Amino acid sequence: MNYTVLRATISWWEQKRIAFNFFVGITGVIAVLAFIPHTFGMEDAIGIILWGIMANVLYSTGILLEVINQYHLKGKLNIFQFRMLFFIVGTFTYMLATWVYTGLYYNPSLFVM
Repeated sequence: MNYTVLRATISWWEQKRIAFNFFVGITGVIAVLAFIPHTFGMEDAIGIILWGIMANVLYSTGILLEVINQYHLKGKLNIFQFRMLFFIVGTFTYMLATWVYTGLYYNPSLFVM
């Protein structure tokens, strides 16, 4: 395993983590302000913290995929070529999930046909 490539992989993903957290966080704040009915309690705050932790766990799958490719597959899949695509699609997907889940949590009747 090439540790220079491994370091570069981790560095690339960790630099993008700040942008990921920013965009998902802003989406969450806007969603809460848009959907919240009246009160915001401790349960809501705990849920937001857990949502953020889970977002970062799932974000780490990008790093994991590249490490698996480098270590087990000896770089045969060239996943690094798709880093930016994975980052953009993953970020927008989690932003959408944040918006929809917040709406479902605070006002499920909005999404019922």
